[in-house]
Formats: sequence, C-alpha cells, structure tokens
Amino acid sequence: MPSRVANKSAEFHIRNRVPFTGSNFYGVAGSMLFGSDRWYLAGVALERFRKDQDAGRIAYSVWSYATPIAWFVDGEGWIVPPVKYSRSTGRHQGYVRRAVA
Repeated sequence: MPSRVANKSAEFHIRNRVPFTGSNFYGVAGSMLFGSDRWYLAGVALERFRKDQDAGRIAYSVWSYATPIAWFVDGEGWIVPPVKYSRSTGRHQGYVRRAVA
C-alpha cells in the first residue's frame, strides 16, 4: 500500500519515484489501467501515453484524479505534457514540475 502523504509533501516521492497517495493525487509504479474513457489527456499527449503504456515502458506515473499528468520512461526520463487542466490539477502539475526539474 503506497504511503499517504500531504499533496505538498509529494515532491520527494515523485523525485525518487516512490508510490504515494495524496488527495486525488498519486504516484504509482508503472501505469494504472483505467479505461480510455476515464483518461482526461488530450491529443498528442494521450497518444504518447498509450504508446508508452502499450510498450510497457512506463516505470512510474503520476496521476491527478483520473488523469496521467507525468510519467517516467526508463532510458528516456520524465514526460510532462504541457497541457492545462483545472486549478487543482494545475497545482498537482506544479508539484510534479518542481520535483522533476
């Protein structure tokens, strides 16, 4: 079971790719298998996520609600799509950007 952390404390977990659960914000080893109707990721970013997931290349992913907002690909690094979402998901994206900068 991933450790429960305050959203503001998630940066350590993201930086070190440690699974965590926050408030509608979480990091997991690999990727989660939501149905495609549950992914709120647009266009090219969604295509890239699906391609990486189908190839089994995602070592760690960060989610806001049911949206993959960043993922780590072994041998390549972090993928953080430049997509705008709601205010709360925007805060989650800020934590991710600081953690992987």
